[in-house]
Amino acid sequence: MLLELKKTIEYHENGTLFFTTITAEIADGYLHLYEGKNPMMRTLINNQPVNPYVVLMCEKYYDNGQFAWRLEWDEQGKPKKTGTKNYRKDGTLIIY
Repeated sequence: MLLELKKTIEYHENGTLFFTTITAEIADGYLHLYEGKNPMMRTLINNQPVNPYVVLMCEKYYDNGQFAWRLEWDEQGKPKKTGTKNYRKDGTLIIY
């Protein structure tokens, strides 16, 4: 069971959006459902223990404000197919 959703926003030095991340804290009684099974589970930040959490979404933007990419995961840590396109800094679409 996931508790509180937390949205973290980071900015470039020039003030434009850099990263947006959505995480969710894992309730104590449900930790066994995620340990070793969810690759997006985190228990350390800068080698310091924190309450266990999972990453649900991450977006990146270039320093000129151009959207770069978005990754999303479900509660089990499996990538979601969102159909979001990836872009270069000049705004051109990246085709794989």
